[in-house]
Amino acid sequence: EAGTKSSVRAFDYSRAQFAMEKPVWPDLESISAVEIEKLLDELYGKQDQLAEVLMVAFAECLELPSDTFLRHFHGGDLGTIRLLNYPGSSSKELESSLGISPHTDFEFFTLMSSTGPGLQFLLHPPGKDMPGKLGLGWKWVEAPVVPDRFIVIAGDIFERFTNGAVRAVPHRVLQTPNPRSSIIRFNALRPETLIAPLGAFVSPEIPPRYTPVTMEQHIKTTMRNLKKGKGAWASGYPGHSLTANYEY
Repeated sequence: EAGTKSSVRAFDYSRAQFAMEKPVWPDLESISAVEIEKLLDELYGKQDQLAEVLMVAFAECLELPSDTFLRHFHGGDLGTIRLLNYPGSSSKELESSLGISPHTDFEFFTLMSSTGPGLQFLLHPPGKDMPGKLGLGWKWVEAPVVPDRFIVIAGDIFERFTNGAVRAVPHRVLQTPNPRSSIIRFNALRPETLIAPLGAFVSPEIPPRYTPVTMEQHIKTTMRNLKKGKGAWASGYPGHSLTANYEY
């Protein structure tokens, strides 16, 4: 969210997205850069296996061909592993800032595992169309913390593919008195994948709500806007993700 301050520290690893940039590795005495890269690449591969299963499950739950999403994943997806650390905060800091301000993720879906509470999701009021104003039945709810489990969060691409039937999930991380760490995997698709509402979600009564865009263009546009200080979430209108609704 634009104008907010976040306290989180982050380190990213990607096989494809940052391949053209010179990598910068953390300076750790206990482990070398080569060992870090090997460890993260092995994790990336194992997360790919889980992502493949989930993509098939998503398609089948939506009564689509099982390879609807999976066929855009193999061969160089633009995914990212993000290692996050939230330092413990004083009582004054708890009132003045957030771990991460409200936003939606701009990839297809996210896998998240954390060591403690702090993550919150914005709960959509039953039967209420989106977007809507905060306070009209919308509320922030605590995400469960389950050891050795991932939480799955729908992102912008999921919303655009389904023409809004599956919405990108607004979430945030609160400051907490105790330190907290997270392992995140943003699951994207191949850079040339065209993201547009699928035919199963379009009809004369429900026309396409989103313009076509490639995976690569959506990531580059979102990153460029974030660097300019533009938010990813419409403050006061929690059902409306700014990044999911970019017009191209």
